[in-house]
Amino acid sequence: MSKFLIDTNIIIYLMKGEKEVINFFETILQDENNELIFSVITVTEIFSRPISEKIKAAVNEFLALGMVIDLNQELALLTGVLRAEMYQQGRKVPKLADAVIAMTAKVTGAVLITHNVKDFSQIPDLQICDPFQAEFDEAN
Repeated sequence: MSKFLIDTNIIIYLMKGEKEVINFFETILQDENNELIFSVITVTEIFSRPISEKIKAAVNEFLALGMVIDLNQELALLTGVLRAEMYQQGRKVPKLADAVIAMTAKVTGAVLITHNVKDFSQIPDLQICDPFQAEFDEAN
């Protein structure tokens, strides 16, 4: 079983009908043991822009395929510690929303599915997959 935390930009690409993203999800959803996870931050970001009722319904249908992880005290603390450590190390500190998404992936043991590899690649021990860059390989 693999867990996949879906970043906001991937949902946007999916709703736009990007073939690479659709193919990626068709592949991972063929295995019923694979699990989709969403950060509550992603839900907030998606619904922060005006979207049609049709798109809202499609997003909600997609979200129903997985589980939304709420921001709790433990996750908030770990996110803050991550950002502080990166700051102290002189590394680029991710935006708060990105840090919460990344830490949600780390805490749940999920691979972060994003096209925004640049902003997430600085975060230590974070597994990242970009559906636009490579074929999905469950061995990785």
